Amino acid sequence: MRPSRQAVLKLYSSGARLLILAGLVLSGCAVAPAPSPPPAPGASLSREALLAGFARRMELLQSLRSPYRVRYRNRQERGGFHGAILVRRPDGLRLETLSLVGALLVLTADGDEVMAFLPREKVILRGKSSKANLLRFTRIPLGLNELTSLLLGLPPVKVEGAWDGNGSTFERGLPGGGGERVVLDSASGLPLQWQRTGPGGVEGLTANFSEFFETGAGLFPSKIALLHGPGESSWEIRYREPDVNVDMPRSLFVQQTPGAVRELPFESLGG
Repeated sequence: MRPSRQAVLKLYSSGARLLILAGLVLSGCAVAPAPSPPPAPGASLSREALLAGFARRMELLQSLRSPYRVRYRNRQERGGFHGAILVRRPDGLRLETLSLVGALLVLTADGDEVMAFLPREKVILRGKSSKANLLRFTRIPLGLNELTSLLLGLPPVKVEGAWDGNGSTFERGLPGGGGERVVLDSASGLPLQWQRTGPGGVEGLTANFSEFFETGAGLFPSKIALLHGPGESSWEIRYREPDVNVDMPRSLFVQQTPGAVRELPFESLGG
């Protein structure tokens, strides 16, 4: 028997709030190691060298495996949680929100499908791997390809094409209005900030990358701070001992429905 829409919405509401509230008692347990010192000051690179280095970095960083901690705030509520994250560009994502007794939420996405498993409610939600479906649980207004780049500390942009701006700041307009801006460290070329605005300069999404760690793939940001709109929502994502460019099979980014678990479509949530 299919549950009523009200029952589905109740399940979704309780599950979605796990991303905001359920990890409050755990958010202080994941202690981040001390970051590496920032790159030593040096001569500023030319804009051509900065763009070339940025393009190489976009090709180099392909996957991430790490414990993570998130703090979240909007106009209605604030909270935090922690768990484990797996990212494989361009379209592999797995987020697990954990507690002392196991997983509270397992969210996976690949190029075809997004799945949200709520073990306590014994429900798994399935739907198209769309920006709208990802938004329901991540609260970050990006499609899967852009989201995987962002979580790897990369501005979700295409390096190719003409860029304006001065020094280590690069800007360009977007089709349909609005624009995007990337700020690179002038000496190292590391991405420090990405910003996307809507038509008419309306504030959109801003990401700041900081607290870089040395990894096998070079310096990697252990902190990503996001701001959506003029103070509407903010996220602080921290990684602990991240493993970069590790092999990950596609099977990690899909889920099979366990026994005694109800499977519902994302469309059941409405809205």
